Amino acid sequence: MTGATNANGGEQSQITPPRGLGMNETFPAGVVTVSGLKVIAEKESARGWTLDGVLRRGSLAILAAPPKTGKSTLALELALSVFQGVDFLERATSQGRVLYIQAEDAPSVTWERLEKMLGEEKQDD
Repeated sequence: MTGATNANGGEQSQITPPRGLGMNETFPAGVVTVSGLKVIAEKESARGWTLDGVLRRGSLAILAAPPKTGKSTLALELALSVFQGVDFLERATSQGRVLYIQAEDAPSVTWERLEKMLGEEKQDD
C-alpha cells in the first residue's frame, strides 16, 4: 500500500495490485479486485440458481436484443416469476426478492404491464 496526498492536503491510501498479473496501476482505497481464477474456482453449487440452469443467484445478466422485441416484458415476467417462486418458461425459479430497474419506459407503462401480468385490468369508472 502506498500513500498519496489528495487535493485537500489529506493522505489518500492506494492499493498496488500484485506483480505479474498484468496490472501496473494503483487503485483508490476501498476498491477490491478479484482474480478471475478465484471466481472460476468457486463451487457452483454453493450459490444455487435463481432461474434453473440459466441465471445464478446473486449474478448479473445482460438481456440484449434489437429494439421492440419484448426485452422489458421478458425481464418483468422473469422478475415476477422469481418474486412469486413460480416456473418461468418451463424452468424452476428460486423465490426471492427482486430489484427491477426500468430506465426507458415511464413508470405508468411498467405498472400497466405488471397489472396485465397479474390479471388486474384497470376498470374505468
